[in-house]
Amino acid sequence: MQGSAHQRPRLAFIHGLGLDATMWHRVARLLPGRLDVSFQPLLGHAPGPLAPSDLTLRDMADFTASCLRTRTHLVGFSLGGLVAALVAHTYPDLVRSLTLVSTVGRRTQKERAIVRERLALMESDFDAGVNDMLARWFPPHWLKRDRDLAHELTVTIRGHERESLLACFRLFTKADLEVWPRLPGIAAPTRVITGSDDLGSTPSMAADLAAALPAATHHIVDNAAHLLPLEQPEPLAALLLDHVDEVEAKHGHAHH
Repeated sequence: MQGSAHQRPRLAFIHGLGLDATMWHRVARLLPGRLDVSFQPLLGHAPGPLAPSDLTLRDMADFTASCLRTRTHLVGFSLGGLVAALVAHTYPDLVRSLTLVSTVGRRTQKERAIVRERLALMESDFDAGVNDMLARWFPPHWLKRDRDLAHELTVTIRGHERESLLACFRLFTKADLEVWPRLPGIAAPTRVITGSDDLGSTPSMAADLAAALPAATHHIVDNAAHLLPLEQPEPLAALLLDHVDEVEAKHGHAHH
């Protein structure tokens, strides 16, 4: 295709459970204009279609894939990371590189029990479940300096249709089991990035994910819990840009 050498590299972001595209804005504004940045909808989350009660990860991956252009540098956060991994496995032509941010590896039985307890709380008392989620996301020292953000995220979570969000949460408690055996089949160069203080998507999970992927490295960002893209956007943006540039440089050399 004429002019394709001059196309800006495409970078697409997928948000996480209960969130929306605004979770990426602190990172996106640090990226240079030479990148073509987009934000992908996540099935089951406003403003996209509602999730069916029997939602599968393949449903979510197919929906996201239908919105992507070929040769995209795909970045997924948490549940969005699991979706991104399945997209990379199922639709390799769409994914030039993959970045998994704050994404779970294979949970232990204990870790799965904890996340199922959180789901049960949200199913029985939605407001208590939302408050529990936010309390885990915002350590007290961060909440003090970013109270407006915590309020915005509360509004975002509550803005999603309840049953649709619960269907996504139910899937999230088991989606790691679906992704894990497919990791060796993902050819895209991958970076796995998580926060040093993330108790759900732990640094040891990041190391395990990178070891299971054929072409991956893992990176731990200090002083960050689960909401890494909002808590530490600068180091994350630097890691993303480095990954895109490295893959683009190799791709360019391979084609000249």
